[in-house]
Amino acid sequence: MARLNWALERFPLLKRVRQSASTVWAISSLFLFIDTFIYSLTVANLPDILQSQMHVSQSSNGVITTMFGIGGVIGALASGMPSDRLGFRWPFQLIAAVLYIVAGTVFYFSQHYYQLLLFRLINGMASGVACSMLYTTVGDVYPADLLGFKVAIVYFCNNIAYTIGPICGQRLFELHGVRGTASIVIAFGIVEVVLLLTVGEESLAIRRSLSACEKATESPAQKSSTINTLSPQSSSVDDVSHKGALVPDNATMGFVHGCPSISSGEEDSAVRMPVWRLLTQLPVLVSTLSIFVATCIQCTLEALVPLHLSDYFNRSDSTGITFVIFGLALTIL
Repeated sequence: MARLNWALERFPLLKRVRQSASTVWAISSLFLFIDTFIYSLTVANLPDILQSQMHVSQSSNGVITTMFGIGGVIGALASGMPSDRLGFRWPFQLIAAVLYIVAGTVFYFSQHYYQLLLFRLINGMASGVACSMLYTTVGDVYPADLLGFKVAIVYFCNNIAYTIGPICGQRLFELHGVRGTASIVIAFGIVEVVLLLTVGEESLAIRRSLSACEKATESPAQKSSTINTLSPQSSSVDDVSHKGALVPDNATMGFVHGCPSISSGEEDSAVRMPVWRLLTQLPVLVSTLSIFVATCIQCTLEALVPLHLSDYFNRSDSTGITFVIFGLALTIL
């Protein structure tokens, strides 16, 4: 850490890059690309790996997908809420990067079915941690009225990875077998570790810095307006519950002074609610169910399409192209 502080003082440009909200956005987009690319590398090759090399039943293909889901649940639960309580995200991102390296190493030496299950479990844990943190860090450093565009670009990178991942994985498998694919997983994990140690910064620290900048650039007239708005004469229940109406003024002033505006900690605490209550809100409930159904359909297709092509058309070499078409549809939508 001392060496990092020395480097930041010696190279001001590196310090500005690390403390930029755009860097958080770029890293999140790149890391989600890597996460999905790693996940999709083996999708097209499962029948060849499981049936041709390991000689297990076709029903085992679904278990492989299930292990990834179990790992994802473990990773998400172990990182999402704890990162809020502990007040940091960066260490969890580093853990996810290390888990990719561990998963790739297990995959590299896997010769049995249960080793492949372990690989998918660890890969799922890495993905669960990574995805929870990547979307969250973008939300940490950008205001709500920009999140639609920012998250859309992040997810666009996810769809591009899903488009090219299966066909790249299939080609790697044909040329270098399982170890060729595993080497890519390890390499991407190392890339993430290097980026986090060099240009990655704690998103909550950037958030606090932006909040301080926003308060410092707030004009006296604004402060007076804020005090008047929150005076006892006008602080009805409705006024207090709509404190977010003050944010656009602050956001405008922040961008005028070159300081992007984000919601303050006081506003965050005013809208906190238990998770179970949050899930009962109609927009959240509909979104959760939609994601659940869409993911179920996607996982079902990932398990059945390779088997269908192999059994009915004897074309296991075309599985990658099939997922390219699916990935392109996701990208367009």
